[in-house]
Amino acid sequence: MEKQISVLIADTDNAAAQSLSANLTCDYQIKVCDIVENGYQLIERVDILKPDVVIMDIVLPNIDGIGVLERLSSKKKEFDNFVMPKIIVVSSIKDDYTTQYCLNLGAKHFMMKPLSV
Repeated sequence: MEKQISVLIADTDNAAAQSLSANLTCDYQIKVCDIVENGYQLIERVDILKPDVVIMDIVLPNIDGIGVLERLSSKKKEFDNFVMPKIIVVSSIKDDYTTQYCLNLGAKHFMMKPLSV
């Protein structure tokens, strides 16, 4: 049996996060390991759960998505054993500068809301 892909979701819209989780877990190879609502929780859960993929809204309380990316990319440079998850950033705001900045910080993809899975 192949290893399941673990996904951590961060979004303040709980209904949207639950819907995304339900759609993703229809594929038996994907396991949503947690859903969090703010940047602090996200950074903490990345350290604990070590997900393969993070899907996060750019607008998060406490630390926004850019702050999360900055911290995770800093950890990647500082700690040899830190494995950066593949990060997909979602946003309802289209801004080329922000998109490029997120990609430069290590995000693998930038998607517009609403998501269609």
